[in-house]
Amino acid sequence: MNQTRRIAISSKIFTARDLHRIADIFDRQMTPAEKSQHDARVSYAVTFSDDTTLESDSPDLFLEDSLNLPGRPETVKMGFHNYKLGRDAQFAVSHGNSSYGNFASASAPDMQWLGQMFLGLQDALGAVRPQQTWPRRYKALLLIAIALGIGTIVSALSDLLLAAVVSRFDISAIIVPLRPDSPWRKLFTDARKYLYLMGWLWRLFLGMLWGAPWVRSWLLSAWPSIELDFGPPHLHKEKTKRQRLLAVATLVVLPILVNVIYDLGKSFAK
Repeated sequence: MNQTRRIAISSKIFTARDLHRIADIFDRQMTPAEKSQHDARVSYAVTFSDDTTLESDSPDLFLEDSLNLPGRPETVKMGFHNYKLGRDAQFAVSHGNSSYGNFASASAPDMQWLGQMFLGLQDALGAVRPQQTWPRRYKALLLIAIALGIGTIVSALSDLLLAAVVSRFDISAIIVPLRPDSPWRKLFTDARKYLYLMGWLWRLFLGMLWGAPWVRSWLLSAWPSIELDFGPPHLHKEKTKRQRLLAVATLVVLPILVNVIYDLGKSFAK
């Protein structure tokens, strides 16, 4: 009876060297098959963004020089099958954030071969550099930060629009100032901290409403779950995006964050 073991692959940065190491595991399966004259085959393929596909039965396909084509590498597939013994192994990864189609698997009725093959794939994948950056590790915190930023901008624009309307029209008959001895004045003063928190919750709501989840998805695209880090450097748009985001964070986001923290501290110190 055949059994299958499967590994879902995510948050990995694959270099040509990593792929060559994994391909060697598949290639080694051909030696005993050929000695026993079994009907077996191994295959390797890389698909590029210009619809070019490189296919080979040698792991040398994953040498760096072989992969320097004009297109951006998008998909890598490897396969081994021994028809006589019913042994099968597969590996597939696609550049990007899709959770579908990124896996390594082994299948066979021979539990000893299955265990060895699966362990070899696990070890090889464990040596691949993980895609571990704080935006991917703290997705919820990133969403909140983005929502607060967008909400603050929307709220500020709304305040400017309201101020323009008030300055243009006479609303003294509609809005009457509170008397100095009004109990509402004391109530508002005592509730100032809570109103301040409510203001930030309102900004959070506005940010969610005005596209914070979409902005987060766009930001996370700079750190794809599967990154194929080989091929022409000028086609690695994620690296360029990361450099630009770092500059924006340094010049814009950091000063705003410092100002928000100072504002919060000043409010609660009163």
